[in-house]
Amino acid sequence: MLPDLKVGDGPVWHAFRNAADSDLHMEDMSDRRIRALPELDPTYCRIQQLEVKVSELLAGAHLTCENLLRQADNDSDRARVTLLCADGTKLRIHEDILRVSCSEFDVMLDADMVEGRDGVVRMPSSASPQTVRAIRQWMYLGECLLSCPFNV
Repeated sequence: MLPDLKVGDGPVWHAFRNAADSDLHMEDMSDRRIRALPELDPTYCRIQQLEVKVSELLAGAHLTCENLLRQADNDSDRARVTLLCADGTKLRIHEDILRVSCSEFDVMLDADMVEGRDGVVRMPSSASPQTVRAIRQWMYLGECLLSCPFNV
């Protein structure tokens, strides 16, 4: 389906003058021919279809994560772990989100540790509630939308 290429079919340069200015421009004519070829290639078309599908799946996954974060914000029982800040602020989080986001939390939530039994992770006193909230948002969404020290 692709045209046969042979020696000498490399770039073909064409000199022209742009009507808007009098500068001499060079254009690679073969580039135009090569750009037209992918539409003829079924593999290229399939790759484009897959890229669209991946984009749709990623958008759906992001929406799911937003819904999980909203669920945690609403103190759902499904978000069974509480992040306890030094000032007493409590932020709920889904255990699996916490486990996959940080191996230290994964170890802390093992059944033989107090955090795993109680479902409460005490945050360091140096971590303000705003910072913990931003970290939690990053764990769910992979981005920090809140005003926090991590936004650069």
